[in-house]
Amino acid sequence: MAEDAKTWDLYFSAGIPAGFTALAKSFRINDDDSQVTLTVDTDSGTDGAQTMLAEGADVSGAVVSAAFKSGTTSSNIAQAREVDEMSVVAPDSPRAGQAGADDFTYSAPSSPPATITFAAQSTTTSDTATLGRLRITDDDVVEGPEKITVSGSSGLLGNGTATGVLTIVDDDDDISLSVDADSGEDGVQNMIGEGEAADVVVTARFAGSSSALTSDTDVTVRVAGADSNGATPGTDFVVSGTGVSNNEFTVTIPAGMTSGSGTVRVTAAVDSVLESDEGVALSGSASVGGGAVGVTGAELMITQPELTLSFHEATMDEAVLSGVVEGGGEQTVRVR
Repeated sequence: MAEDAKTWDLYFSAGIPAGFTALAKSFRINDDDSQVTLTVDTDSGTDGAQTMLAEGADVSGAVVSAAFKSGTTSSNIAQAREVDEMSVVAPDSPRAGQAGADDFTYSAPSSPPATITFAAQSTTTSDTATLGRLRITDDDVVEGPEKITVSGSSGLLGNGTATGVLTIVDDDDDISLSVDADSGEDGVQNMIGEGEAADVVVTARFAGSSSALTSDTDVTVRVAGADSNGATPGTDFVVSGTGVSNNEFTVTIPAGMTSGSGTVRVTAAVDSVLESDEGVALSGSASVGGGAVGVTGAELMITQPELTLSFHEATMDEAVLSGVVEGGGEQTVRVR
């Protein structure tokens, strides 16, 4: 249970032998349960606390709020309490899952962050503090999510430290797209024929740990002609369906999951042009923790119908051929 430190006095009041002096001794019991939890919001303009940061993110003015842990009763708080001296410090020897000095840099604000004050008999406060500039290193190491600890001095509050956590999302764990034009068939079908329409399932898959995605992640998918022999949007094909606008739509990866899917309708137009198969390119973009992560695209092929040639026997009258002589110039021959 989170509670204030207590002091006990031990002394003897009787039965002291002659020649001995009574001594009093005080014992202090410090509560080792941190009473206060900090919440750090890196984007106060978005609903909810944004506690995820992508590699390469550069954030200034993150807002820190504080609250007593659940189970702490207001009767335990006999006097006003303060949380101050906010800091973001990398450990000298980070453990697995901890961000170290190579993963971020922090510059304190020109003025110390405000003190967060809890009134007596209150477990909540509307006070907040503002941090300085936090820059996340963009490296090429696949390392999974890493945690940054934000701490504050809490004075008489339990063990004297209040902490909050931010998480760095490794952008070397990117998102990849895949398409399936016929989910009823085994395997992935990435082709549709000219003149056909198909409900194409587009899947976005995150290569990292599901624990890194603590909130829904929207992947914006864009449809265009492929770089090589690309199909022309609006001429060779049309994309339609719920949420499709200007050849763009969204696929959502739910929180705590590593993949999500959406379905769009792709209609390949029929034309009279003799051409080879054409490519439809799907590219994407996504943001995790306020920073972009890589999205690997996919391709859907529009196949051309088979061209069938048929030959029929031709006959010529001998009377027609009899007038044709070698070196006699042009002659008209009628084939029937």
